[in-house]
Amino acid sequence: MKTKEQKNWYDYTIGVCVILVLAIVPLFIGAKYVDVTPSESIVRSSAKILDVFSYYKSLTICFITLFMSIAFFMYVPEKGEKKYNLEHPIFFCGIAFILFVILSFFLTSYKELALIGISERYESMWTLISYMALMVISFKYCVTKFRVKLVICGLFAGIFIIGTIGMFQYFDMDIFSTEFGAKWVLGDMYQGNPLNIKFDEVYSLLYNPNCVGMYCSMLLPFTIILAVCLPFNIFKYCFEGIIKYISIILSVILIFNLVGSDSEGGFVAVFTSLFIAAVLGIVYIIKNKKYRQCSKVFLTVIFVIVSVFVLSSVIFILNNENVIEKISYNFDILTGKSEGSSGYYFKDLLVDSNKNRIEILTIDNSIFIDYNKDSKRLQISDKDNILLPYNECDFSIETIKEKRRNNHIIKSKNGQILSMDIFLKENIPVLELKNDNISIRFKVSDKGELLPVDKNYNIIDINKKADSIGFNGIEAFGTGRGYIWSRSMPLIFSNGIKGFISGSGPDSFAIAFPQFEIREKLKYLGNPYIIIDKPHNFYLQTAINTGLLSLVSFIVLFVTYIYRTIKSILKDIENDKLIISLKFAFLIGVIGYLISALATDSVVSVAPTFWIMLGTGFAISEFSKTK
Repeated sequence: MKTKEQKNWYDYTIGVCVILVLAIVPLFIGAKYVDVTPSESIVRSSAKILDVFSYYKSLTICFITLFMSIAFFMYVPEKGEKKYNLEHPIFFCGIAFILFVILSFFLTSYKELALIGISERYESMWTLISYMALMVISFKYCVTKFRVKLVICGLFAGIFIIGTIGMFQYFDMDIFSTEFGAKWVLGDMYQGNPLNIKFDEVYSLLYNPNCVGMYCSMLLPFTIILAVCLPFNIFKYCFEGIIKYISIILSVILIFNLVGSDSEGGFVAVFTSLFIAAVLGIVYIIKNKKYRQCSKVFLTVIFVIVSVFVLSSVIFILNNENVIEKISYNFDILTGKSEGSSGYYFKDLLVDSNKNRIEILTIDNSIFIDYNKDSKRLQISDKDNILLPYNECDFSIETIKEKRRNNHIIKSKNGQILSMDIFLKENIPVLELKNDNISIRFKVSDKGELLPVDKNYNIIDINKKADSIGFNGIEAFGTGRGYIWSRSMPLIFSNGIKGFISGSGPDSFAIAFPQFEIREKLKYLGNPYIIIDKPHNFYLQTAINTGLLSLVSFIVLFVTYIYRTIKSILKDIENDKLIISLKFAFLIGVIGYLISALATDSVVSVAPTFWIMLGTGFAISEFSKTK
């Protein structure tokens, strides 16, 4: 750390850019139809995809990071200050990851996808490189208290903006359901109609509720630690006091966001990280006998952390009537008492050996569809062989052409209504059953067979299984995460040495995943044609997209940071309450994110904040060495 803080153009340039990334870029949302790349067309049936939350953020982050990188290279460090320290883990691991990303681009078969990113995600090669640049620049930038304060201002501004919008959503006052919000999102596409919001939970500016949970898992522990560790006397410690009271306010805002997001993964991550904080506080007191005067402070920390967690737990449970049922449900799956279910109307699909009868298991019954190839008509019944009423249909091509699209309503024994459509696809009759916008489709062959088809109407064998590792019998765990993880892990090893070194390519998980398993997706995810574009695990995501070695570089980086920071805290060399508190806060925030990442992916709405926090945390942990 510099002994005298002399501010120059570099201090303000990088500081403003960091604030933009943390607080302003999240506001960059807007509807845009983006062309689907040839690689992505393998899994997408449309030529364009409407994006709202990710496309503009990804582009803006790449451009801001490019500008920051130019400023970084132009900056001339002061005498005795190293501009590059390649032997440092943050440089070594960051450069290693960038090299693996570039290698992955050259070896992938989906180059245009790697350059742009997949729809609604857009974590391209350039975005991944930008993450590493943000981390390294933050590390080299935060060598003075002034610069660290600018980063904190950016974090606080981002929390306030994102959290306030989320808190309004918690109280059913969603800005995006207003005319102003619709104009903001749709721009020139706005035609006077309100937005059709698909979430009942808090999603703020971050794409979906799981992202809000991940954001809170990182920043709620951060603000709680600052709120309880910094001095109370606002007049004696002016800046520290301001940070303390702002942190208290932001913690309350983030608690509402976490509870409103209904993110179980985020809640577990917050609880676990705060538990680690409590343990570390106790160890600090025991370890540093000469600082017994700090014991009251850390005991207060532990008490407040436990109190905040208990209060949050009560609010979370009271706000979520089904939370106990969810816990019990997942416990029953893990213990084998239940196979689980997606909760949607359709549960399973069976086709007999003659292929002219299909059985669809539903929540309340079974539906049998028999096709008579001679009369070209259907007979629909339930498991008790009771015929279900509907207006009869003719599967002859002439009749379908005449009526173009035949819509029929089927009423089950328990009153459920199914929509049945009959139409032609490439001059072949297609039968589609639909309930609550989830459909199952079959083609009728020349031989009178009912054949299941995939999203693109290609005939498939529903009994064909993809490779899997683990989670046998517990695929429904974590709202289908058990199924996704079991099919994702083999992808790491499916390409041999290439899979270890370069993976399938940046942001190419959706292409690598076995999307053909429509029966399993129906059973565990409730929708046979859902495109699984993420593994719901940051570590699997990294290993599959850019290779196992790139994941190893990350793990080395994370372990090194945690070890060095804990060691620095316990040594307590720096007798500065602000620095000690910041070391502690950044550490617990990073740990919260890494725990949440076990059940959530890296997304462009949240990841830049994490990498800036990691780089800044690394820098602060080095303060006592560079003093």
